[in-house]
Amino acid sequence: MAYSTDADLLKEISASELAKLCGDPTGVTLDTARTAHARSNADRTIESYLLGRYASQVTMPNTPIINKLSIDLTVVNLYEFAYAKRVMPGTILIKKQEVMNVLRDFQSGKVSFLDYTPTTSFSPEIIINNNVKLFTKGTLDEFNS
Repeated sequence: MAYSTDADLLKEISASELAKLCGDPTGVTLDTARTAHARSNADRTIESYLLGRYASQVTMPNTPIINKLSIDLTVVNLYEFAYAKRVMPGTILIKKQEVMNVLRDFQSGKVSFLDYTPTTSFSPEIIINNNVKLFTKGTLDEFNS
């Protein structure tokens, strides 16, 4: 499920700039396969943060904030592709950090969707294996004395 579209991207940056980020130095031809790849990476990143809190894509709300995060990360990804062998503009690096901070806030529960109850806990399950003993009880008791 895509959280943004090429039309959404064109609200953020010009068609010429988008075409250049997609590899056309003239800024005329838009490579939709590249924007789709960048969007897919962006959306999978969003899901990697939110699926720990929401049971599945179906239970994740597609809100304006998710749309904005998808747009911003897609733009960041396109810049990363285009600037793979050069230094990326600082504003793009800041944009990426801001998006990641918002995603971390959602993941931790610091920020949540209005009138939406998460379906799962964000805390990972702790797995305890009682069969593996690295220290004997006697060795551990020595630390307490």
